[in-house]
Amino acid sequence: MNNNKIVKFDLDPKSIRVKELLNQDFLEVKIKAISSANPNRNNSHFTLDSMQKAIPTFYNKPILGSFSVDEDDFRAHEGELSWDEDNDNLYYDYAYAEGEVPMGTIRSDDIVQIIHDKKDDLDWIEFTCVIWVKYNYKQVKKLLKSRNGHKKISVEVEVIDSIIREDGVEEIKEFIFDGVTILGDKYESLEK
Repeated sequence: MNNNKIVKFDLDPKSIRVKELLNQDFLEVKIKAISSANPNRNNSHFTLDSMQKAIPTFYNKPILGSFSVDEDDFRAHEGELSWDEDNDNLYYDYAYAEGEVPMGTIRSDDIVQIIHDKKDDLDWIEFTCVIWVKYNYKQVKKLLKSRNGHKKISVEVEVIDSIIREDGVEEIKEFIFDGVTILGDKYESLEK
């Protein structure tokens, strides 16, 4: 059984910015995903070294969303923690109505980099990605109509190595990026 901890981090709506619509096939997006805030709103801290080591794990990972047609907005994480008895494994099950679905991807030729934001004086992992417009028309329309093209996001990572510091903050020394979920306007962010 995999004993690594799965952690989800919610981020500020300014973390995702609609860049442009490309040939009506893709919406290209740039996301500021993980910061060096010490501590962040989840009472953890990603070291700069852990952020640099994790960059290769970002490629070919999903951009997810659970969209409610009735609410005309994205929802939160819509999966259930389940146990696979056949394989003795814990996993998130998204296989039900309006659960989280892949809406796009961080392609192998996208840019994943660490930037320094002078406004908040933090280092961030920032990446480009695409959302498939033809298969997510209402979702893309909502993104384009959102406040200044910004939406809240939640980042999912698998923590490989961390320690709990004396001040109670979990210092993350190594992690694997699993994906990012677009959240609805009514869901509060947890991470800065």
